Amino acid sequence: MGKQGNVVACLKCPKDVYVEAYTCPCVSRHQFDSIFVSQSNGNYVVIFTTTPPYRLNKYKQYEGHVVSGFPIKCNFSLDGKKLASGSSDCSIYIYDYQL
Repeated sequence: MGKQGNVVACLKCPKDVYVEAYTCPCVSRHQFDSIFVSQSNGNYVVIFTTTPPYRLNKYKQYEGHVVSGFPIKCNFSLDGKKLASGSSDCSIYIYDYQL
């Protein structure tokens, strides 16, 4: 504990730290693959691995929908083949999911 009663934890941090310039209102885990997606207020969804060091897939992201600061959600279909995202223009965007 710190001097003012704050809990201090030591964590190992990966060498590559993903810094997002926007907040991420939604995170969803894929039900079969070892990945999760993060919805960004930058109007895109990015893919990360679920095992440390949580690597960003730099080659694949989903764009086209608009978040505009709203708490827009995203999630995978039951079969895991589609990724759905809401949009602030009152639309639903469906993307083909592939690793």
